[in-house]
Amino acid sequence: TIDSINYYPTTFNNKRSIIMQQGNNNENQSKKIETTTASSLIIAASDKAGMEGIDRSKIDAIILRESGNSAYMKQQRKRDEQVNVRIEKMLHESEQKKKKQPLDDWRIKVERELEIEIQDNLQARPTRSACVVVDMDMFYMACELLSRPELADKPCCVGGGMITTSNYVARRYGVRSAMAGFVGDKLVEELSSGKEKLIHIPSDFKLYKEKSEQVRTALREYDPHLQAYSLDEAYLNIGRYLQLRLQGQNHNEICKVFNKEEEENNNNNNV
Repeated sequence: TIDSINYYPTTFNNKRSIIMQQGNNNENQSKKIETTTASSLIIAASDKAGMEGIDRSKIDAIILRESGNSAYMKQQRKRDEQVNVRIEKMLHESEQKKKKQPLDDWRIKVERELEIEIQDNLQARPTRSACVVVDMDMFYMACELLSRPELADKPCCVGGGMITTSNYVARRYGVRSAMAGFVGDKLVEELSSGKEKLIHIPSDFKLYKEKSEQVRTALREYDPHLQAYSLDEAYLNIGRYLQLRLQGQNHNEICKVFNKEEEENNNNNNV
C-alpha cells in the first residue's frame, strides 16, 4: 500500500485549493476566506493509508482542544493571518490579469508552452528509464508486529512524546505520524468511548535498520543501484530489468547479468 508523503500542520494547502476553486468561479472572486475551523489549522497533505472514512471533524476538534493553546498553535494563527493577506493580494492580482487578458486566452497560451516543454522532456528522457518509488507502509510498526502479533488488532504506535508511526487500528482514530503522543492518547480514549487505550512501543532503530536492509537486498535484484534516503523508502530504476525481461530472460538470469556487470565495474574501478 502506498503511504502518504508527509504531514503539514499549515494552512497554505487548504487555502491554495480555495484559490483554485475561486479562480474558476467568477461569481465568488471576492468571497472572504474563513479559517476558523480546526481543519484549517491542522491538516494532512493526504490521509495515511488506513484512514479512509474517519470522522475528520471530531478528530480535528480534539486535536485543536488539546493543542490549541500551545505556543506552536498561537504562532500558527499569526501565520494564518499573514497568509490570508497574501491570498487576498493574489486574488486581486489574478482578477486584474483576467481583465487585461481573458482566462481562456491565458490558458491556451500556457498549454501551448507546456506542450512544447513536455515534448522536449520526452525526447530527452532515456528510453530505458522506468522509475519506481517503494514506500513501506507503517514500517516501524510492521517491524514490531513481527515479534508481537498479539498487538495487530489493538491501537498501537511507535514513539512516546512524538509518534513516528501507527498501525491501522490506531489510524481509524486519527492517530498518525508527527503527532504528539498525548494527543493520540486522547483521540483513542474519547473516540472509543473509553473502551481502548493507545499502546506506545519504544523505538528500536537497530531492528528497523536490520529489516530495512533485508528489504533493500531484495530490491537490489531489480536495481543494483537503488537509492534510499530513509529506512522505509527506496527509489529504483527498473528500466534495465524490464528490458532484459522483454528479451526473454527470467529473474534468476537477470540477477546473474547484474552480478556480472557489477563485478566488471568493480574490476574497472580497481584498475
